[in-house]
Parts: sequence; C-alpha cells; structure tokens
Amino acid sequence: MTINQIKSFSNAVATWVVNGLKVTPDDIREHRYNLCKACPEFDKDGFMGHGKCNLCGCNLRVKTVFPYEKCPVDKWGKVEVGNATG
Repeated sequence: MTINQIKSFSNAVATWVVNGLKVTPDDIREHRYNLCKACPEFDKDGFMGHGKCNLCGCNLRVKTVFPYEKCPVDKWGKVEVGNATG
C-alpha cells in the first residue's frame, strides 16, 4: 500500500464512523462490485483475490461497503442509507 492509499482509506473510515457506521445494502454492494469486475481497471488478483481497482488502488470488497464512496470513473456513486447499520 502506498501512503496515498493509506490516507484515502483512513479518510473513508473516518467518514464512515462520523456518519454512523452505515453500510451499503447488500444488493447495491454486489451491483457495485459486479460493475467493478466488468471494468478493465479491475485486478482480480489484487488484495488476495478480493479485487483491486488499478486507478484508485482500493480493495473493492471493502470500498463497495462504504455508502459514501464512489468509483473513480463514475461507474457507481454514493448512496443514501437509512439509520440502521449492518
């Protein structure tokens, strides 16, 4: 991991915590991940087979969980989620 990836991940986690630990609903998370898998920037072997974006360097199984994250090439965006977590 590069220092920029660590900073980006730290910011994503901080945003997640500040906004109440809300997560993306399962169906949307899987849709996001499937869009990533179809992208030429998807590295299926990255992060021990969990998938990595070659543009932002993120672990896509993790990034797709955070509702406030978005794809660097706008294939999917932020989502509003209710008050419940999990």
